[in-house]
Amino acid sequence: MKSVRVKEAQMTESGRPHEGDLRLSGPPSGQGAGGGARTRDRKVPADLRAELLATMPPTPRFCKVVKKREENMPADTSYDPNSLPDLLPLYYKRLFPYGPYYRWMNYGGVPKHYFSNREFSFTLKDDVYIRYQSFSDQQDFEKELQKKCPYKIDIGAVYSHRPKDHKTVKSTAFIAQEKELVFDIDMTDYDDVRFCCSGADICSKCWPLMVMAVKILDRALRDDFGFEHLLWVYSGRRGIHCWVCDETARSLSSQGRSAVAEYLQVVKGGENLVRKAALPDKIHPSIRHSLQIIDKYFLEYAVKNQDLLECEDKWNKVINIIPSDNILPLYSVERDYDLL
Repeated sequence: MKSVRVKEAQMTESGRPHEGDLRLSGPPSGQGAGGGARTRDRKVPADLRAELLATMPPTPRFCKVVKKREENMPADTSYDPNSLPDLLPLYYKRLFPYGPYYRWMNYGGVPKHYFSNREFSFTLKDDVYIRYQSFSDQQDFEKELQKKCPYKIDIGAVYSHRPKDHKTVKSTAFIAQEKELVFDIDMTDYDDVRFCCSGADICSKCWPLMVMAVKILDRALRDDFGFEHLLWVYSGRRGIHCWVCDETARSLSSQGRSAVAEYLQVVKGGENLVRKAALPDKIHPSIRHSLQIIDKYFLEYAVKNQDLLECEDKWNKVINIIPSDNILPLYSVERDYDLL
């Protein structure tokens, strides 16, 4: 896979989460753990309507109801960000999955105080950011969410003391003890091998990159490390997050988390560094397993979806990822192609 970023176990001293920390936002992002908005008043897409009519005998009443509901739908159904302050109270009162959310964060109440010692941070309207939020139980959590209606919720570490009491505890005693091992797969990391979109934009032509990344990471975490409890979440914007919730993963040290990420990382470099694929002379078995997954998608993605061989700009961009000084001169466009 291209690159893997493991998220830190705690917040930064400056207050904001580390880059890539999971942000669970309001209705636009769509919570995957609980209920969703009712769909009875939504317009039926033309392709879905045609499929439904083709697979089931339509009754006159069915056709009449579908047509009437489509006619009653407003012409513009796009999301208006200005409506968020009005929608959030309804969302947190009727739709937020408090039960599943609490059961996940509480881990069965073993050990005790696991939920009450968990830090949450809220981003409110006008980008107001508050840290060290903690709650005694589900009811306390539910009450505060409905009161503050945060635009974003950040899940932090489990501390030695309740985060809301951190000012009453010595700084040396207030220690982050556990946090899920979280991986962030962003589509922006693949901009050098996709040409249909860039930045946070995503389409069906480049989405196979996410499919491959998820399958590769899921196999490695389960087979190579023995983790079992993995939660995959669409970030709501440009990628996917993986929360590894096993007890051994939650208790990993910073060094252990970095070691796992290093094991999974193939492409070195970053936003301000040259990105190169770091492959040893002898391919690791884990990479071989990854190649088997990629083989199923590679031709369709590289040739049909992205047409990587269409022009010099495309193939040069891909070739520049190759680090070997022995390989690059052979494929450089400045060379005479008769040498190939």
